[in-house]
Amino acid sequence: MTYRITRFSPLQSAKMLGVLYGVLGLVFMPLFLVVGLLGGEEAAFGVMFGLFIPVFYALIGVVSGAVGSVVYNLIAGWLGGLEFDLTPVPGTDAATTL
Repeated sequence: MTYRITRFSPLQSAKMLGVLYGVLGLVFMPLFLVVGLLGGEEAAFGVMFGLFIPVFYALIGVVSGAVGSVVYNLIAGWLGGLEFDLTPVPGTDAATTL
């Protein structure tokens, strides 16, 4: 079965990528904090930067999710969107719903 993604919701994409990038920022925050603490005289700036990373990543996710969705929707209108195949897995509910 071939399906086509013809549209992404910009608001939903922005929310999803904002949360996803924010979580990634939390994952990388300890690394930035350690590097910031090793900065000597600039340790205070490094720590503040490390604490700001999740917020910065989340903002980048929101903006890129919204802009990326709008651009995708525009191009998908011209070209038809992404196509993909779905194959039901035997012995699961997915095999009966498709």
